[in-house]
Amino acid sequence: MVSDPSASGFDADGAGLRGEPDRETAELLAEIEARLAAGDYVAAYDGIRSQKGDAAGHPRLNYYRVLALARSGATAQAATEYRRLGLQHQPHVDPSALWARICKDAAVAAEPSRRPRLFRRAARAYDRVWRRTDDFYPGINAATL
Repeated sequence: MVSDPSASGFDADGAGLRGEPDRETAELLAEIEARLAAGDYVAAYDGIRSQKGDAAGHPRLNYYRVLALARSGATAQAATEYRRLGLQHQPHVDPSALWARICKDAAVAAEPSRRPRLFRRAARAYDRVWRRTDDFYPGINAATL
């Protein structure tokens, strides 16, 4: 996904729709970003899941929670959490493209006879994000699928 939060549609501080995060949340965001960058998806997920209070519902943490699941290969759980957390209602590039990525992961893992239909679904999802945002990342994925 996009590594610069401002390029993803989240505010530069990663706040997205909820305004500037408090200091504790900002520190947690930095810690989770470091875990994701290091490939420690389980630790990132556990760190987010253990949060209480204001940080627990932060939109960027919700996005990271689902991203950690998707990157760890827990595609079905990522899809469930994506819907449960309401990421489909966030207008930003990253959460929207994450759904397309989950669709693509499901296609890769599917039985061969189901793959063409599921890859078309993923391509349509990336295409919708690209047309809405004009961001190159989903556009490239739409074109390559």
